[in-house]
Amino acid sequence: MPSGIAIVAEGADGVPAADGGKGHEPSAVTELIPVVHSEAEPQPPAIPPTSPVIQPTAQQAPVVVVGESPVEVPAEPAAASDETADAGERAAEPEETPVPDDLPAQPVQTAQATRVRPLASTGVIPSVILGPAGHPVMPDVVCERLMSLGQAEGTVAVVGSMNADYTITTRRLPEPGETVKGGALRILPGGKGANQAAAAARLGANVCMYGAVGDDANAEFLLSKLDDAGVDTSEILHTEGASGTTVITVDADGENTIVYSPGSNGKVSAGYVQSHRDGLTEASVLGLCLESPMTTVIAAAEAAHADGVAVLLNESPFTPELPHELVEATDILLVNEHEAAQLLELDPPEGGDWGELDWSDVVERFADYGFDQAIVTLGAGGSIVIDDGRWHRVSAAKVDAVDTTGCGDSFMGTVLAGLAAGYTLLQSAQIASYVAAFAATKLGAQSSFGSAHEVAEYFAPPF
Repeated sequence: MPSGIAIVAEGADGVPAADGGKGHEPSAVTELIPVVHSEAEPQPPAIPPTSPVIQPTAQQAPVVVVGESPVEVPAEPAAASDETADAGERAAEPEETPVPDDLPAQPVQTAQATRVRPLASTGVIPSVILGPAGHPVMPDVVCERLMSLGQAEGTVAVVGSMNADYTITTRRLPEPGETVKGGALRILPGGKGANQAAAAARLGANVCMYGAVGDDANAEFLLSKLDDAGVDTSEILHTEGASGTTVITVDADGENTIVYSPGSNGKVSAGYVQSHRDGLTEASVLGLCLESPMTTVIAAAEAAHADGVAVLLNESPFTPELPHELVEATDILLVNEHEAAQLLELDPPEGGDWGELDWSDVVERFADYGFDQAIVTLGAGGSIVIDDGRWHRVSAAKVDAVDTTGCGDSFMGTVLAGLAAGYTLLQSAQIASYVAAFAATKLGAQSSFGSAHEVAEYFAPPF
């Protein structure tokens, strides 16, 4: 299903809620809004990147700490607590576990290069901190990492789609051959590739977008939105014909029908990728999804992987069986729980709690498929980060969600920015938790993405 799809429920008068002209686009699928919470094995400590860090304003002690999280550790160790049913009660604090920031590193061999990975250690930090009235507060160490993304020397490349999303709301969907009256037509910027690039750029990352637009009015519209977000659009191909589009009809219950026309997205060839190989291989990390032709995705992944560039693949729209060449050239896979179940032939958990799966078994299945690193999003249940044979639980931040459409793409974009800044997959996912949660508090996809300052300010202590 195309990303960035607007889903707008109407009221009884058939008029969608006011949104300042941006459009309201709840997703037809469950999106991720995560924060860190470990329920598995000890996790890596906090290893700051080499890039400078902007120190955020000091935070006061939280009122409540929910959940014990054996995860990354800041230079000054914080305290965690046992989970309590009453968020208004202060939990008992366990012993602090300091972990030095200057841990040694070990070389890790890849196909074409030797990379440096910090040695893992064990520590404890708060997972979800609740301030007055249950307001979620971002831990200082996470805030420091978030604010440092714009100072990183690493760069992000995204090869993907750009779509103009045409959305009409109606009380009910039409039957075959039937005409129904709808509300106002809205045109919103979308496409998973464009959304992910915009999310990373708004956080301050250096991002270059690769793809194609047509020669229609939508081309200028899509490029202007990426330019506003800070994305480098100089390498985008201009072709004859229409840009990528989706036509969406949405009823009052949020049900929808969607027609996707690839347009210019279908003209991004493997030859185009080869002509931009130098730019792709100079990046620190490459982001891919499957709204581009498969041959193009494979060509981009192979070019980047051969030169030691980390490749992060979002398998959306879902493909039941990934080509062997793409698996070999992908370093990290990002899927939701349903996609993971189909890909690995998993039985859905009883009661619907995906967090209760035997994740050690899932880790082995991913490894057998060809992925040692993966992120499985669990909707409101958070996500699971898999790295080098270990898995770690990342729980969802509780915010007053307005629109969850852009959460998944903002999460992916933030992980790309974190990896480019030198953070581990788990550290990047922790930052992404708060960024994605912030996106849920605003309407639209790209229009809901915040800057690092805006996200940090939203999750600062409200006192």
